[in-house]
Amino acid sequence: METVAVSGQEELAEELLRWFVETGEKECFAACLYTCYDLLRPDVVMEVAWMNKLSDFAMPYMIQVGYQVTAGLCFKAGLVRKHVAWQLLDMARTVHSQQYDNARPPAE
Repeated sequence: METVAVSGQEELAEELLRWFVETGEKECFAACLYTCYDLLRPDVVMEVAWMNKLSDFAMPYMIQVGYQVTAGLCFKAGLVRKHVAWQLLDMARTVHSQQYDNARPPAE
């Protein structure tokens, strides 16, 4: 399992996961989800687990995937909010500067 994780090959990780299902090694299936986490696609894990009544074994993996997706979206949304805030601040400074320039008496 660790050899597959170190290999970085997604296909090999999915093949190992399916092999654990075929051989009835439910605990190894769950361990593979943890060990090969970065190599396994969530849609593949969900399908294999659902088709083989292993959803309970896959649930910790799915919760972690959901957490990472949510955290990533929140982080990106935060960056967007900061970017928009900086743009609004720049616009406000520009408007203020223009109003200040227009309110000044003409230079003699």
